[in-house]
Amino acid sequence: MRAVVVVGSRGLPGTHDFDELLAAAKPTCEPARTLAEDICYWGYTSGSTGTPKAAVHSHAHFLAAADLVGVGVFGLEADDLVFSASKMFFAFGLGNSLYFPARVGGASVLVPERIDAERAFEVIAGERPTVFFTVPTLYARMLAIDDAERRWDLSSLRYCVSSGEALPPSIFDAWAERFGLELVEVVGSTEALHDFIANTPGAGRRGAAGRLVPGFEARLLDDAGAPVGDGVVGHLLIKGPTTSPYYWNRLERTRATMHGPWLSTGDMFARDAEGVFTFAGRADDMLKVAGTWVSPAEIEAALVEHPGVLEAGVVGVPDGDGLTRPHAVVVLKEGWIASPDLAATLTEFVRRRAGGHRAPATLVFADELPKTVTGKVQRFRLRPT
Repeated sequence: MRAVVVVGSRGLPGTHDFDELLAAAKPTCEPARTLAEDICYWGYTSGSTGTPKAAVHSHAHFLAAADLVGVGVFGLEADDLVFSASKMFFAFGLGNSLYFPARVGGASVLVPERIDAERAFEVIAGERPTVFFTVPTLYARMLAIDDAERRWDLSSLRYCVSSGEALPPSIFDAWAERFGLELVEVVGSTEALHDFIANTPGAGRRGAAGRLVPGFEARLLDDAGAPVGDGVVGHLLIKGPTTSPYYWNRLERTRATMHGPWLSTGDMFARDAEGVFTFAGRADDMLKVAGTWVSPAEIEAALVEHPGVLEAGVVGVPDGDGLTRPHAVVVLKEGWIASPDLAATLTEFVRRRAGGHRAPATLVFADELPKTVTGKVQRFRLRPT
């Protein structure tokens, strides 16, 4: 590390002020002499499972992600205008707003403030982007606004992209019904720089994460490290041209996550005979209830199908006998009032839709779910203290 540059405020002693450096810079500069494999980016993970880690990436990774995902999956072209509610300090947002459109000569809409539901609609209607990127939470909050489809014109959009968390089928359906737009679900990570599993515009599958992005390989393994068959949930490992070789100054985490060219994602997926992947949950979030593996994402998806639920988070907690049971934290839509009767109604709602072993043993209400700045739910903070 040769220098630290601070943007937007006075830095600590020994750092450099960005505005001062910019004022003193020459109008044109010779490009730095770099190689494709030179490290150029330290991308910090979101912290959804604990302390963020810096995954390092090279120049080559950016070009590969732009070509395989920006062009290969999203089909971005020079006349596209991208709007990403996910900011550029998030690896997902960095690709969406910066190097994906730059690779094809496109443009992006940059908004400095945090984007809430109404502001998202205002930007889309005012700036007329062709592609919109954000997380499922924001789509849910946009859907909660009455008459949004009549108040704002979204006709400039070709499609919308969802990432960061599993997209509940109810949101996929409601978005298409109200706005006539497809929600394209994709899966990626900071360690992979961007996406490695994706649906494609025009061919999205409800409730599914999609297929492998061409250029990537995947393994699904059981707890013993043996491959699992079609339809069986396993630990996902990926290999591809954008995966980080190591975490900065985190040797033990590197050894646990990066296995030669293979990256252990920490996610659990199932894959069908057609190569379509379905997300089950984070490995450390999966619940074993009455001897059966249960995905928190399945319970959350069932809960948000109820008309009064805005969003939900589920974790496993031990009951009085030490057995793991689902614990749900629910955020209600405006106009709904939390009560023991409603908690019982929601529990029965899940039981009828998803099966008795998926019904929450305990259910509480909250004003909001704890999230990272990138919009991922911090499930470890949902557990009762």
